[in-house]
Amino acid sequence: MNTLGAVMSFRPKVHHYDVFSGEIASLEMEPFLLPDKFKFLDVSVENLAILGKGRPGYENRARRYLRAGYAGVAVITDGAAVSLSWSAINIDDRPRTIRGYFKLFPGEGYGFAEWTHPNYRRMSLQKALGAIRLERLALEGAQTLVSNIEPNNTASIAKTLEEGRQKIDTISMISIGNRYFPLKQRVSPLSGGLL
Repeated sequence: MNTLGAVMSFRPKVHHYDVFSGEIASLEMEPFLLPDKFKFLDVSVENLAILGKGRPGYENRARRYLRAGYAGVAVITDGAAVSLSWSAINIDDRPRTIRGYFKLFPGEGYGFAEWTHPNYRRMSLQKALGAIRLERLALEGAQTLVSNIEPNNTASIAKTLEEGRQKIDTISMISIGNRYFPLKQRVSPLSGGLL
């Protein structure tokens, strides 16, 4: 990277996300069977190379997520990940901030960092991962599923609304390099507010 590129990557950027929530028991998530050529894989330190084959350079981010206690599930084929989804849960008795900017309240599960390789889109792989995530979060004690989506990501918003979740808030943050700092954060499970 040249000097100008290094300076540009540390230029502050403001991000806005819509926050969606839904009671796990009422969400419309049908079980989805993967075609035989695909398999589910629980992400672990031992299989990070499989993620890197499908998404080069992703191993370090996945390692950070695992260290933070997040759970990842991938869809793999031919020894490479072609779709990923991560989740976190708060079973504590007080709110906690995850990923440096998202406030997760007690009883909430959080779905994030969903990705599907462009060659494998429109095959319902994220629908399959979403059903697994929902089942696992419910088994771990989450009553509500929340997520944040960029307002211009109309496909993800449509999928989220179709599942039965509703927009409850908007959050804002500033990023500098790979660090995020909240500007407007959630202050209760059903609403947001200024810090």
